[in-house]
Amino acid sequence: MPMLGAPVVGTLADRIGNRSFMALGPALQAGGLARVAAVSGPGMGYGELIGGLIVAGIGISMCFPAVAGAVGASVPQDDTGVAAGTNSVLCEPAGVFGVAIAAAYFVGADGTKPL
Repeated sequence: MPMLGAPVVGTLADRIGNRSFMALGPALQAGGLARVAAVSGPGMGYGELIGGLIVAGIGISMCFPAVAGAVGASVPQDDTGVAAGTNSVLCEPAGVFGVAIAAAYFVGADGTKPL
């Protein structure tokens, strides 16, 4: 979904601003993932998850260009490259630590010790 939605949202964000996409995107992602969590169960097929995953994907595709646009617009023109690089560098550890913390939590949820 980000590959399809981000270019469209980037164009729209240039016209109407980033703020609405930065609010609506995470809300859609949360709603889509809540739907996935609500219908998940043992032995279920992928088809039952697809609706929630599409909504979550649309939500995250709204965030990528809106955040990049907001970061670029928040600094002087000469510092846009530095701001974009800093944004990219800070996103990587956040993703790594988010996955690591979630994995540690779910491993420990069944009574076994996390690695």
